[in-house]
Amino acid sequence: HSLKKKAYECNIPSCYASISDIPCFIANNVFNISLLDTKKDKIVPNDVNFTEKQKFFILTGANSGGKTSYLKAIAINLLLFLSGCPIFCSKANIYPFSKIFTHFCSDEKNTKNGSFNDEYLNIKSLFAITNDFEDCFIFLNEPLTTTNSDKAVALICQLVDSFYEKGRFGLLVTHFHSISNGHIPALHVVNKGDLRTYKIANGSESSSYAIDILKKYKLDNDSLGCD
Repeated sequence: HSLKKKAYECNIPSCYASISDIPCFIANNVFNISLLDTKKDKIVPNDVNFTEKQKFFILTGANSGGKTSYLKAIAINLLLFLSGCPIFCSKANIYPFSKIFTHFCSDEKNTKNGSFNDEYLNIKSLFAITNDFEDCFIFLNEPLTTTNSDKAVALICQLVDSFYEKGRFGLLVTHFHSISNGHIPALHVVNKGDLRTYKIANGSESSSYAIDILKKYKLDNDSLGCD
């Protein structure tokens, strides 16, 4: 109740989603309510459209462009919906999925066998568990970023293909943009030059964001004084 009241004061809508008989997550103007204390009236909403035809998406884009925030917006509102609570969007039609599974990169300081090995084992365990739940929703945030890109891309593609072939609903957030150029539906962060819009659009990116990363750490030609 307090959260809903606080959101209302910041002009963030809330509603009770209609319950779908067919697996889907369709919603307009979905907000990541976890940003309420830090962003308040600057939270950018996005539409969500997971259907039987497009169950799984790969989201790529520039660093700090809103990828993880989009994932959290969907996951948090799905959790609220499954708890019988209002969710933070203008309108929604959602299926009552039986399980939500999430994977976020582990803290290297808390690993036993090395960050890559621990994370890979966790993902394998996650895949095994999801085999028992056909109507689950899976969220994968930047998996396998601690290894070299070629090895990570190969493993992630194998993992996502397995989820996709089994017909699981889910969202993969990754900075490996080449992964989004395959047969699995893609989403990308919309930017206007160097300006972050925090809006998510359908389709894959036309290029990587290596230049953005170089600029961030002042390693591009301009910052280094190179012609």
